[in-house]
Amino acid sequence: MTIGDKYLVVGNSDGNIRFYDQKFKVAAWFENLNLSAIKSISFSTKAPEPASDDPMDEKDGFACSDFIVADSSALIVQIKSRIFEAIETNKDKGENLMFGVKSAVSAIAVHPKKPWLAIAGAEGWIIMWDYKKKAPCNYQFVEYTKGDKQTDGKGKNADDSSKLFTVMEFTPDGMELLIG
Repeated sequence: MTIGDKYLVVGNSDGNIRFYDQKFKVAAWFENLNLSAIKSISFSTKAPEPASDDPMDEKDGFACSDFIVADSSALIVQIKSRIFEAIETNKDKGENLMFGVKSAVSAIAVHPKKPWLAIAGAEGWIIMWDYKKKAPCNYQFVEYTKGDKQTDGKGKNADDSSKLFTVMEFTPDGMELLIG
């Protein structure tokens, strides 16, 4: 769940994504994307684009920024608002950006200025991915292994669930990546 433009955006276990307005009414939905359970959603900093070309829909029609979704099978997909209005089934799919990583993706963040994704895995790793080149960026790959000493802040050893990154966000200038 996240905030995208003026909507509350929720991804569910069926791989569907719903946009709710400020009165919690469904404003848009993205279904049949061939995704597993949605684990993370991150929006572009570009201005929202209307889903429809119809000028009558401009004022009250659905519009959102492009967004990237990660699912429980480690598939990462870019989705554009225009596919909400797509009638042809071959045009209502997102673009696969990355797949085949070694564990489920637990969080993603889109860089505000470069075509990069920060991707965190359920096994405690983080990688920077250039989604235009579809290759890793020239960044250090970070991974925590079971042998690493982790504490719970009180000096006691923490269990393995403490290494799961669940949220990431770049600073507006893109110089830092904050991870929780």
